[in-house]
Amino acid sequence: LRIVITLPSDLHAQRIKNRGRDWEQGVKPKDLEEMTKLISEAIQKLGGDVPTLYLDASKLDWVNSEKDKKAIVSMVNKKLAAPKR
Repeated sequence: LRIVITLPSDLHAQRIKNRGRDWEQGVKPKDLEEMTKLISEAIQKLGGDVPTLYLDASKLDWVNSEKDKKAIVSMVNKKLAAPKR
């Protein structure tokens, strides 16, 4: 199972700023957009042989929400149980 976490670059940049990790502070939204583009291209090249689960990090908070953690576990289990194409 391939899990891809998605997050708009502006929100990603804000979370980086809020975390305050020195080593992350030089990352710019433009860099995040480029990284997202490269990841999308890599996923396309890998093809559909591996089931992929996309998690929208702007809507799911697995750090602070037990409900979201359980929802993610449920999504993973459903993907793993789905018949192979």
